[in-house]
Amino acid sequence: MKQKLPIIISVFSCLLALLCMVRIVNLQNQLRSMENNLNNSILILRNDINNISSNVSYQLEEQDNLLSSSDFSFGLADWKNFTVELNCTVTPKEFRPEETSVVLVCNGEEHPMTLRSGAYAATFPISMLEGSTITEVRFLENGNIRIQNMDRSIYPRDQYFPNLYTSFSGSGSGKKDSSTCTWTYNGTLYITAEQKGGLNSSIEALDLVQYNNGEEVTRSSFLGQDKDDNSVVFGQKNPAVTITNQDPLEVQYELQQDYTFPFGSTMELYVEMSDSRGFTYRALVGRLSASAEGEVNDDEQFVGWDNRYWILDENGQLLYSSLDDPAYY
Repeated sequence: MKQKLPIIISVFSCLLALLCMVRIVNLQNQLRSMENNLNNSILILRNDINNISSNVSYQLEEQDNLLSSSDFSFGLADWKNFTVELNCTVTPKEFRPEETSVVLVCNGEEHPMTLRSGAYAATFPISMLEGSTITEVRFLENGNIRIQNMDRSIYPRDQYFPNLYTSFSGSGSGKKDSSTCTWTYNGTLYITAEQKGGLNSSIEALDLVQYNNGEEVTRSSFLGQDKDDNSVVFGQKNPAVTITNQDPLEVQYELQQDYTFPFGSTMELYVEMSDSRGFTYRALVGRLSASAEGEVNDDEQFVGWDNRYWILDENGQLLYSSLDDPAYY
């Protein structure tokens, strides 16, 4: 018995150590669970504090807001001068009609507002092509001026003119001979044309055009009887296509084409779209320049992803350029 006693003690010690290890593991799991619960509680508390802060800020802003409502909509469009009427209505929380005059400031110009059925309204023309900003409404009462900041930006172009988007997925490679460079595109060109604002636009042509130093060299059509067989058109396929926001025109074109241009020149590849009003919409797919020695600068071989975009009138005069529009990017 005395000989077995050390063995019994050793076994008992092992069991006790194992039990302690199990208890330690359980305590560690409980500690992790408590830490997770504490972290979740802290996160919920932080969100609640942020929500309270946001709600307080919103309530304070609403309390200081002089207006109970405001509304802006478009009226008659003047396609000759490229303007559209902007209808503005603001409803102040408190005012005395016989003592209050109201002025709305748009693009730095003041526009007096007239009281109509408990709200002040003004109608004035703004550019169809350029963005407009309503900065504030001023209330003049007995020589005192109160100002409500607005900071409202309005872009009629998105509503009245079709939008043309292009992107290219693929690769390009170049070679040269004694006097010309040849650039080969190998990939897929994606084109989307849509009309927002609930309006319809009739598209009469959609082409891929190469220009060398601004002179047209080649033109391939995506619509009509002379449609390029490498293109797949999603949408209406008649010679004249009507597009809407709900029914855009989409084209997928396998661009596997060589484009040649002389030394010392610039080659540009555009998608061009023409509508029934005589406007041309141009989106740049790629641009390459060759030096006098035939070295090609291919930094802009694929630029369709940033959708550089122009609108021209029926005489080819530039009406709009996305490069000049700070709100475009």
